[in-house]
Amino acid sequence: MTARALRVGLVMFVVGGLAASLLLILSPALYLTLTDGLAWRIGLKSVAQHRLEKTLTGVQLHIDRMQSAPGAVWFGDSHLQHFPPALQDGIVTNFAIGGETAIDLAARMPRYTSIRNARAVVLLSGRNDLQQGLPVTAITQAFTRMLGELPANLPVTLVDVPPAREAADKVAQRRAINAHLQQLCAARAACRHVPLDLLADAEGQLQAQYDAGDGIHLNAEGYRVLSGLIHAR
Repeated sequence: MTARALRVGLVMFVVGGLAASLLLILSPALYLTLTDGLAWRIGLKSVAQHRLEKTLTGVQLHIDRMQSAPGAVWFGDSHLQHFPPALQDGIVTNFAIGGETAIDLAARMPRYTSIRNARAVVLLSGRNDLQQGLPVTAITQAFTRMLGELPANLPVTLVDVPPAREAADKVAQRRAINAHLQQLCAARAACRHVPLDLLADAEGQLQAQYDAGDGIHLNAEGYRVLSGLIHAR
């Protein structure tokens, strides 16, 4: 790199830094929106997501300490966090956090002591890892760690990574993860694997009739299907 190119790069860096500082002063909300969007695109956790996970984890751990008979305990992302209570079966303590990756969930789960007294555990995660382009091996290893945190005799419902409106390579990655989940469940006592093929079309895309409108989340009909699959006996 020439000296001139170095000077140009340095000037651009300084100007960019000054512009970002000015934007932060004049419009903090816009600054956070733009930086959060950039963080998401390059696979980093946004400031807003970090704040959300920290806040909700604190609230959940307080609930966790108060639980003597928590019933079924749910861990996952927005697909479980937004799950309509009317479609839940029995007593459910929902510890899901929207936007969280399976990798972060695996690190969070050991903090919840009520797992030891739970009637059952439901796990549904991995969609945010795929959205952020995280490696398939890292995602599958996260699920292995999650199951390793649970008592061996605790009934587990391990749900597939849900389909979305996405590129073909993402569909292939999701299918590879779900095949691994099936294997993990088969190797564990009291584990039921829940495939979500009913939500997808022949190409593996989220069916329009179950799409809430963003190509990722479920509408009311999608949740009715998901509820039937999770609660099937």
